[in-house]
Amino acid sequence: MKKRVITLVAMAILVLGLVACNKEGSEPVSALNYQYIFMNAEVGDIVSFGHYEQDNDLSNGAEEIEWHVLSAEITPNGLYKELYIISEYVLDCQQYNEEYVSRVELTSSDLYKWLKDTFFNTAFTTEEQAYIGGEHPSHYADKIGLLTQAQLEKYFENGDAAMTDATPYALAQAKKNGESSERIAWWLADMETSYVDYGWGDGGHQLEGQKCMLNGSVYTITSSYHVNNKTVTNWLGVRPTIVIQIDNEQN
Repeated sequence: MKKRVITLVAMAILVLGLVACNKEGSEPVSALNYQYIFMNAEVGDIVSFGHYEQDNDLSNGAEEIEWHVLSAEITPNGLYKELYIISEYVLDCQQYNEEYVSRVELTSSDLYKWLKDTFFNTAFTTEEQAYIGGEHPSHYADKIGLLTQAQLEKYFENGDAAMTDATPYALAQAKKNGESSERIAWWLADMETSYVDYGWGDGGHQLEGQKCMLNGSVYTITSSYHVNNKTVTNWLGVRPTIVIQIDNEQN
């Protein structure tokens, strides 16, 4: 199925005649524009929201971020429309944790700190941040997080459909940190599951399920379209996921 691309430029022309480029020197995107874009978005659409460096040319400012709509639903109380979206491309290259540790939750990791502080505040204006809310589908995160392996299997038909390209900026960051591939693997929220036999005769017990990382490894989706695991200190790609919440009663 061909993806619909709903851009800020197209909607701005349609609604108010405004054209949004990048953060520096561009017209501000109005609340009405975002309201229209998000309320008309469907599963599989590509929407533009926020800005982040992507072409690796720092002189021309940050570029609009394109997001793939994974789900678009009205809340049970009928008050809001919620979109669950993932960046269409790998936007950056980061370590899961700067220090090697054998066990850490995502929300305690350096990657999560980077997502909720550095990325969140760099990519979105204060006005844009107000649209990010609702309950994040992953229990590993609050307003911003990563895709889980279960969600990967739910929202993408196969690994090939889940793979994507990295932006020139993300590739440059990967190369700077020793990753030379042109299609870098990206982190999933899930942690490696491990079983230990306590000698109780029942075949062992699962340790922490998928709530924490064990044995120093975290799941990734790789360029060979398989879910593997990588050591937390590896520099790998990041595709953030967020929930957009729109007041349904304003339409």
